Amino acid sequence: MMNKVADHVREVHNVQERTDTIMNQLRKSVRET
Repeated sequence: MMNKVADHVREVHNVQERTDTIMNQLRKSVRET
């Protein structure tokens, strides 16, 4: 049971990191134009 929770937390964290990366790329793109 705890392993499933840990996996889920890890997945959510990965999604947040991916979102942060995308947001940073968008900000750079906005700055360039």
